[in-house]
Amino acid sequence: IHVLIQLNQIPDTKAREELEKVGIILLDYVPENSWIATISGEALIPKESLAAIRWIGPISPTDKISPALQKKPDIPRVRKPDGQVLLQVKYFRDVPLEEVKSSLASLGVTLLREDPDFHSLKILAAEGEIERIAREDYIQWIEEAPPPPVPHNEGCRSNTGVNVVQGPPDNLSGAGVDAG
Repeated sequence: IHVLIQLNQIPDTKAREELEKVGIILLDYVPENSWIATISGEALIPKESLAAIRWIGPISPTDKISPALQKKPDIPRVRKPDGQVLLQVKYFRDVPLEEVKSSLASLGVTLLREDPDFHSLKILAAEGEIERIAREDYIQWIEEAPPPPVPHNEGCRSNTGVNVVQGPPDNLSGAGVDAG
């Protein structure tokens, strides 16, 4: 299971290895000596390891949903007329992609794009299903899907000042100028 865990101090390599031996794998750092972690179902945490742990707690579904999405924004590119919404879903890096895809399919989610390098998926789901998706242990974060990329080259020449160099006066040759 994925949990939030706070340790008394940031562990060195040896301390991390000791935690891994008892089934606690630290994934992502959260400020103030805390991590998102995986705890193995078979984990038996010995008393010595408990001394390093200040607090362990669950990650609630609302902790996984972006505040903007919780406010139910009315953005046409995200909300479709049929009540479905375009979402960007991040899953924990220790969960296999095929497992995530299979589970989401069983929830009736339409997979639109996968980005395994960033452990992210773009999906289409019913708005009422967002919290249900967030209840899945493998889900780390849900937010509105970003807008499609658009080129922004129009201001490139003026932003870099090339018009000044290429335009008058004609005596600008670039001789003796080093650029990096």
